[in-house]
Amino acid sequence: MNATHSKFVIGWIPILLSVLLMVPQANAMKGGNARPEIQSLVKEHLKIDDKEFRDLNGNRKLDPYENLELSVDKRVQDLLSQMTLEEKVGLLLIPEFPEFKEGKLV
Repeated sequence: MNATHSKFVIGWIPILLSVLLMVPQANAMKGGNARPEIQSLVKEHLKIDDKEFRDLNGNRKLDPYENLELSVDKRVQDLLSQMTLEEKVGLLLIPEFPEFKEGKLV
């Protein structure tokens, strides 16, 4: 992996982790187990058993971290297991979490 690609990947990891953590919280705030509506401008969707999931890594299969039906702990554990040490360290260098308003990154 070249330096430019590493910087790009490291730059998107905090956003991805934030989204993974916020989706279940937003769902819980609505007061139910209703599945969130999947919206994506860039990533393809996977349709499995009449359910839609984002294919965040573009491998055309449902990875555990992409599966909204799994617990946050399982999803984060799967994602961290796929990250390099450099990517994990890069997360430590971010001073704050991104801010969201009305479901959009500010």
